[in-house]
Amino acid sequence: MRILFLSGPVFEDKRFVNPAFVRSGNLAVGGIAEGLHAVVGADLTCWTSQSMPSWPRYKQLFIRYYKLCFPSGLVVRTMPAVNIIMVREFCRGFISFWITLFWCLRNIGKERCVVTYNFYTPPFGFPLLAARLTHTPIVPIVFDIGLPLTDHGGLRNWIYARAEKSIHKYCRKVRGACVITKHIQETYLADRHAMLLDGGLGPEILRRLFQLERSETESCRKETVFVLAGRLVHYNGIDLAIEAMKRNKNPDIRLVVAGNAASDSAISEMAKDSRIDYRGLLNLDELFALYREADVIMNIRLTKEMDTRNWFPSKFIEALATGRLVLSTNMGHMKSVYSDYCTVLEDETPEGLSAKMDELAAVSRAERDAKGAQSRDFMIAGHTWEQQMKRMMRYCHGVYSGEYVGRTGLIEVED
Repeated sequence: MRILFLSGPVFEDKRFVNPAFVRSGNLAVGGIAEGLHAVVGADLTCWTSQSMPSWPRYKQLFIRYYKLCFPSGLVVRTMPAVNIIMVREFCRGFISFWITLFWCLRNIGKERCVVTYNFYTPPFGFPLLAARLTHTPIVPIVFDIGLPLTDHGGLRNWIYARAEKSIHKYCRKVRGACVITKHIQETYLADRHAMLLDGGLGPEILRRLFQLERSETESCRKETVFVLAGRLVHYNGIDLAIEAMKRNKNPDIRLVVAGNAASDSAISEMAKDSRIDYRGLLNLDELFALYREADVIMNIRLTKEMDTRNWFPSKFIEALATGRLVLSTNMGHMKSVYSDYCTVLEDETPEGLSAKMDELAAVSRAERDAKGAQSRDFMIAGHTWEQQMKRMMRYCHGVYSGEYVGRTGLIEVED
């Protein structure tokens, strides 16, 4: 099957790191693209668009075209644009329309499918129109959907509200989709079918996985190291973790925090506790060195304060693969599918988190590491992006052939 893949973020590269850089999105796009290339090879055409704050908030007025060639043979092209809000998205939409139209016309008579990463960038309506004009199925991978959790200001809030309305319309026009949670299918695709695709492990993660055996010094270490890494905003648990440490009096518990977007007040509060080590934004090699040091990796999203039914963080998949014990709040199908491979935090209060940290610190390091090793084996056995893309290709083949016509709900696709 021939695949055209259109997406937003691009791969981690110093040329693309800016204030809009979000590693989880970049890793997901990179993993999907590498996984698709491993499955379909030269039958993959891949275009992405660079994330960047709009001008004049950011000094760069033009987003340039790049052609990225990877050792695997994967070729990725980036869409140029004028970096002014609204104009930028129109540029990407206009370009993606013609890319999609010409690609579909070149592949008329062949088994083909357009795959997009989310609905936002490039704006989904443009490739959707080109695909419909050429009777080509288009399958969105829906990982991020719904109104943002933070206030972005008048114009941006209006844009997001308009996009949300448009997405409901788009979902009535697609033949199928890949969704990260069942709730997305039930809310946006109630009269359509979808395949559950909750993330994966790409080459950038797999090649950095470390040996699980600890040195004698690490094995005898008295303190228990908890790691919180990612985008350090309120709904990702940074304030909860700081407040939990204030209530926790155990001198042998240490919290290491890494990531970007931490507020000045959060940084100030962390500096007050000698048991909290704030390291800022790390590159991937530094991040995995930190994971190796960890006893427990924290994956927190505040499910009681906000509606997280459309969420399933890709960082959770990454954390399970490290081979360290993972402490996570319960999002999406977390508890029903992964409870044997992580510890679930039910009480999302500072007191609840503090108590859970004490509970895990009391468990022997050997027991924690054994559960972590079990989690790594589980993830590598069935959650690499190549394995996930094999499943998605079977699903796309079914969409193209009409195998699922008339069906609704989640489609079970064999591994």
